[in-house]
Amino acid sequence: MFSESFEIGHVVVGGAARCVIIAEAGVAHFGDLKTAFKLVDLAVSGGADIFKMQHFHPERLVGTRDHEWLSRMSSRAIPDDWVMQIKEYCDQCEILFLCTAHDHKALEFLDSQVNVPAFKIGSGEIENWDFISDILSRGKPVILSTGMYQADDVLHVIKLAEQSGQRNLALLHCVTSYPTNPADVNLRAMDWMRTVFAGPIGYSDHTAGHEVSIAAVAIGAKIVEKHITIHFDVPNAQDWKVSCGPDDFSKFVESVRNAEIALGNLNKSATSDEILAKRWARKSITAAQNLSKGEILTKESVEMLRPGDGLSPTFLTWAIGKQLVRDIERGQAIQHDDILD
Repeated sequence: MFSESFEIGHVVVGGAARCVIIAEAGVAHFGDLKTAFKLVDLAVSGGADIFKMQHFHPERLVGTRDHEWLSRMSSRAIPDDWVMQIKEYCDQCEILFLCTAHDHKALEFLDSQVNVPAFKIGSGEIENWDFISDILSRGKPVILSTGMYQADDVLHVIKLAEQSGQRNLALLHCVTSYPTNPADVNLRAMDWMRTVFAGPIGYSDHTAGHEVSIAAVAIGAKIVEKHITIHFDVPNAQDWKVSCGPDDFSKFVESVRNAEIALGNLNKSATSDEILAKRWARKSITAAQNLSKGEILTKESVEMLRPGDGLSPTFLTWAIGKQLVRDIERGQAIQHDDILD
């Protein structure tokens, strides 16, 4: 019942479409609107398809019993009108805006006021099935990260989507650790997910480098989500440890695009450049000594040498035992017309 591909605004997800790159700003604005605008600029200049951030009300996200965690998240919360301004700035910059809601109030605001074209569900909602079901049933496409999920959790969220009538769902493999050790990533979990889910499968990256995301694309990820930031070495923060910044986000996007282009198709054939390369890379049947007109070619009288401007070695069996129609000096390539057929 799930769609192999669907649209989020002007962005096509899944199917034959190219990999969707989400620039995940998260809370890397650290409560500063100007920084948020700079993050949008980074996403746009880097070539991302989607800019994404997070929205929440601290007291609805963290209980008062954890004062330190509540204080930290309070410093990274922004008011509704700032979210709207960031969305409008994304519209001006012609990049799609998405935002993860971490509480019901934020969800209602993003749905009814901001009118986001799709919902992103973070891994932290694992086992919060009522909240997930609410999002799935709102009639908009959903991208869901599966960090900390076991196989049964994945199957359960698929069942919830089926029950809600949600067809436009994408699942992202994810590992919730900052940074994630590449040995813990287990990209082959994406292959398993394809056996139980027919919609687009992607990858949300928490490693410190670029390589794992590129590998995810190589095995068929239809979405890649990568954190971005302007500020590094921030105390009491973790996203920057796995983020691209102004110096390397565009390179990250370029690497992903090169990886997916390199996948090509199921045909094995020489490219136009390779056909030209035969001129220098392939060997030719070449005179190993001075040869005279009328001489019979033997294996000892020829050798295979570059360049490939002569008779191909594939004709060696055909050529041996045949008579030459002209003199050929040592080192010269033998042509088809040099042999009496």
